[in-house]
Order: sequence, then C-alpha cells, then structure tokens
Amino acid sequence: MPASAPSDPSPTRSAAAPTATAASPAHGQRAPRWPGLLGLAVALIYALSFAPLSDGQLLGNDVIPYARGLVVAAPDVLWNPHHLLQHPLAWLIYRGLLALGSEPEVATALQAQVLLSSLSGGLLIALVARYAAMRIGALGALGLGLALAASAGQWLYGAVGETYLPATAVLAWVLIRAVEDERSGGADLRLGAGFLLALLLRQDSVLACAALAVLLPPRSALRVIGMAGVASLAAYFLVWLSFVRG
Repeated sequence: MPASAPSDPSPTRSAAAPTATAASPAHGQRAPRWPGLLGLAVALIYALSFAPLSDGQLLGNDVIPYARGLVVAAPDVLWNPHHLLQHPLAWLIYRGLLALGSEPEVATALQAQVLLSSLSGGLLIALVARYAAMRIGALGALGLGLALAASAGQWLYGAVGETYLPATAVLAWVLIRAVEDERSGGADLRLGAGFLLALLLRQDSVLACAALAVLLPPRSALRVIGMAGVASLAAYFLVWLSFVRG
C-alpha cells in the first residue's frame, strides 16, 4: 500500500494565527497623537467662549476679584490658602501679556486666568482621550473626549478662568499613571511629585487620596500620599506663618 503523502499545513490554521494575535492587546502600543490636537482645539474654544468683562465672566463667581488681585499683586490673592500655586501661575501669564503690550487692567488679568484654565481644560481632555484610546479604541475615546469637553462644568470652568481645571488636569495625569506605571521607586517619586503639584494648585485635591489608596499597592500608596502630604502641609504652613507675621 503506497505511503500517503504528507499533508500540507492547513491554510486556514496558518491564517487564523495572525488574526488571534492581532485581536489580543499589544504590549508597548504607541499612544495616538490625535488626542493632543483635540486638546488644543478644546483649549482654543474655551479661550474664545467669552470676551473679557462680558456677562459670561460673571458665571465664574470669584474670577473678577481674583483678577483685581493680580493687577495690584495683592498677597492675599497671589498666595490664596486654598489654591496656593494657581494665582502665582496666573500672575506670571498676566505679566507675560503685559510684556506683549497689553494694558495693566482687570480685563488683561481675566485673560491671563482664562488662558490658564482653558489650557488646563484642553490638557485634561487630551489625557482622558489618550488613555481611553488605548483601552477602547479611537472612536469611543473621541466620543468620550467630546462629551467631557462639552459638559457644562468643564466648559464653564475652562472658559471663565476658574481655579478647578489646572488641579483636575494634574490629578488626571496622576491617576492615569497610577494605573499604567509598573511599580518602581521612580514611579512612586513621579506620582508623589504630581500629587504634590495638584495639592498646591487646589487644597481639595486631597480627596484623591482615596483613589490612590485603591489604585496603588499599599506601600506605594503610603509613599506617594506621605511624600505629597508632608511637603504640601509644609508649604501651606509656611505661607500661613508669613501672613501671621505680617
């Protein structure tokens, strides 16, 4: 009986292998670039939503007294005990606008605050869309980014120069890195520095401690929260002490 010829490898099986590999999530996948462009577009829309001294600025509640404080460089505004770094950053932008020829007035200070909040809002959208694109694909991430950008609170705070979005953008980076980073001493240091920045931008960023305690291993959470907590308490105490001493 003649020996049967060896069968050729099944084309169905060989074609199926790459399909299964492509369907599985790829490690080291490159982050897409389009979320950055989306963030820039959102920041531009926020920045152009209201003219300085328009009725829309009144929706910002505290932004007008904050702007007046920037013009006169009032210490109680520049070093506000609830958001320590927010107003010094806005003041630096204000001084930059003056260097470009703007008038030293409240309208210019409002523009400086809006630039800070709108850029922070755009950064927040870019971070969220980038993270979502790596998890659920470009279409879902685009929808999520646009929905967040168009939400009433996000758009309002980005367009009027309120103090929420800079800290929120930094917290978004911290929480995303807490999920993505492989645990190492360097990762904990980066997260601690980011969390410290968020705490200095807004005191109520301390609420993110609960999220970090859930997302990080216990020792890492203790290091990150401990480093940022001690440093931020020291900074706030030094500012408080300077006010007490006059």
